[in-house]
Amino acid sequence: MRQLFQSCSRHGNRLFRDDSGVTAIEYGLITAAIGFMLVAVFPQISAPLKNIFTQIKDFFASAVA
Repeated sequence: MRQLFQSCSRHGNRLFRDDSGVTAIEYGLITAAIGFMLVAVFPQISAPLKNIFTQIKDFFASAVA
């Protein structure tokens, strides 16, 4: 039991220290923020962008379900 706890602890610590995917997530958030700002500034492109974000949302919703 002690070995299991130590093994889980080591793997958990490694998981919390791993930041290899952080840059991709930050780029995704920046891209989404720019898209939302464009929707606010340019209403004529809001419908196509809204459709794109809706498709992305639906894709991830179906992937999780």
